[in-house]
Amino acid sequence: MKCRKEVISQKQADIIFYLILGVISVGIGYFSLGKGFDFDVYFSFQGDGTYLSALIKSIQENGITGVWFNSRIGAPEVSALLDFPAQDLLMSAIIWILSVFTKSIPRIAYQYLLFTFFINALSMSLLLRKMNVNHVVSFVIAILFTAAPFHFFRYLGHLTLSNYMSVPIALYLAMDILGVIEETKSKWKMYVCILLFGFGFGYYYAFGLMILAVAYFIKFIRLENKKEILAKVWILFFAIFTIAISLMPKIVYSIGKGGNPLAGKRLFYEQEIYGLKIVQLLLPPSYSRFSALSRINMEYSSKAPLVNENATSSLGVVASVGFFILCTLFLLSFASNRQRDGEDNLLKDFLSLSVLVLILTGTIGGFGEIFNFFVTAQIRCYNRSSIFIAGLSFLVLAVLLHKMYIWSKRYVCILCIFMLIIGLADQVNIASDNWQEPLKSTQAVYEDFFAEVEEKFHGDEMIYQLPYLEFPEVSATYDYKHFIAYLFTDKLRWSYGGIKGRNLKAGQLYIDEGMSYRFLQEIKDMGFQAVYIDLAGYEDGGSQVLSFYNSIGVEPVISRDGTLYLYDLTEVGITEEEMVTGYSFVNTWAAEYGMKLDKNEKAVLAKGIGKMEQDAIQKLYFGISHVADHYTDQEFVDFLYRAVLDRNETDAERDYWIGEIQNGVSRESVFDRFLSSEEFRIQKGYENIQ
Repeated sequence: MKCRKEVISQKQADIIFYLILGVISVGIGYFSLGKGFDFDVYFSFQGDGTYLSALIKSIQENGITGVWFNSRIGAPEVSALLDFPAQDLLMSAIIWILSVFTKSIPRIAYQYLLFTFFINALSMSLLLRKMNVNHVVSFVIAILFTAAPFHFFRYLGHLTLSNYMSVPIALYLAMDILGVIEETKSKWKMYVCILLFGFGFGYYYAFGLMILAVAYFIKFIRLENKKEILAKVWILFFAIFTIAISLMPKIVYSIGKGGNPLAGKRLFYEQEIYGLKIVQLLLPPSYSRFSALSRINMEYSSKAPLVNENATSSLGVVASVGFFILCTLFLLSFASNRQRDGEDNLLKDFLSLSVLVLILTGTIGGFGEIFNFFVTAQIRCYNRSSIFIAGLSFLVLAVLLHKMYIWSKRYVCILCIFMLIIGLADQVNIASDNWQEPLKSTQAVYEDFFAEVEEKFHGDEMIYQLPYLEFPEVSATYDYKHFIAYLFTDKLRWSYGGIKGRNLKAGQLYIDEGMSYRFLQEIKDMGFQAVYIDLAGYEDGGSQVLSFYNSIGVEPVISRDGTLYLYDLTEVGITEEEMVTGYSFVNTWAAEYGMKLDKNEKAVLAKGIGKMEQDAIQKLYFGISHVADHYTDQEFVDFLYRAVLDRNETDAERDYWIGEIQNGVSRESVFDRFLSSEEFRIQKGYENIQ
């Protein structure tokens, strides 16, 4: 009877423990969002965060298959999203479930973020309790683990990486292999863990497999009867099988449709760009509220080479202590002449060797680059293994604190409280008050604009988006912003979002930089009914593209901030003259420099330029001679690059042409050479003229 009461009491204690853990972990996540926070305001309109929003909407509209295909982006084709280099089926499934309860895309993203704070803490605490670590130490370590700097660096921008429960799962599987924890009687728990592991994010199961490999290596070395290792090999096989199942849609599609090496192409040497640096592991977070610590980080980051995403790998002060302990334990293990038997030594050796393997593999120019060179370069951001190093570092602290707890509960409790306060103060990043206000204003502009756009159309009409951009990963300054059109509409189909190397039709339609009647006729023939323009995608602010579209005789829909335009092509009539290659260039040139030409004269002039007829070139030059005669040599060269090639020249290019003019080459001849240049002729569509 007494034993039964003790069991009930233990279960009640566990329930209370996990309830408190859940409340505190989610509370930290919510608190980090800052004051004045609104669940229904988007957190980003550009970059990876915007792609995540598009993925959420795709899942809302298409169910779980929205992870792989979407018919509303990549028009006129169906976007083959399963070619995307990184997918997380576990996250996608959770988003699918959340979308049942709310249709607000930002709300789902924020809810998932809060969920990651809970699940990271829960998974670590379950591992520690399985290791028989007491409640106090388990709670402190689990909270510090979920509040790791890595979490706040990744946060909403890299929400896929914010769920790192794969770290405790991989460690749990490794410890089962080693036999340092009590073997579970319910095999289904192991199967569930492996399924969660295999259906997670690719980087995490890659690093997790490295942890399992270390466990198998140590187990094999320690066993007298080497065949006993076979009893645990099923864990590795089932993990690999699960990973293969998660990749099966992509594998089957690639077999049927052919591979796509261009989507998410990686290069082996990128490991040296995005690899680990030990110094960055130990640096305080850049957002540290302790100004002296944040200055140290800024001093390093502003002067050291190869500082990029790897700046997010800070362990924080508490985990850094654990990291140093693991390094010391490894040295002691190596230097010791005594046989290191016993579960404690086995566990410590495993933890320290795992950190060493991750460091040797992930550090810049390490074994990871050798793997990338000879096997596959798909794992390039080895700095992301820092959360595994953090997990190992927290784990060794938990083991040591638990041993101390047995001898002195009072002092360990005091130490744990101190660690928790220092750790949270060091690690937790709190957003500034009302940080969403600029986003809220922008969102209102987008909502009004796209509502007006949808009123003009009544079904699944296709709209071509300018500037044309490949997808994914092509523009550091503008990546994924075109997805806002998809996010704020419900039926219209958009050209952006087709996977490069797979969905090619939208790119094939993109001629004359989208600024010619030929282009308009081509997209109309394909079924597009409008052109959407985001001026933020143009270096010149869109002045040139607007100059053309304002000449086609259509009243555009314009956003309140003047950055988004939509031109309905339904009533646009295109004549035979306007279809001539180079017509748009001549038309713009004539309007800009006051040349009075009718449509037929413009078409004739455009054809003449295509054939490099001197009369046509002279006539075009004569149109600017009244302007060009007043230019200095440098101003004339600047003018030609802007007016003819639509760009600024380099210093070397400027010096070359100034030298040519000063050596006696006439300005008209220089103008002639610009029009005959390969760059101009390809840009204006003359490369196919015979």
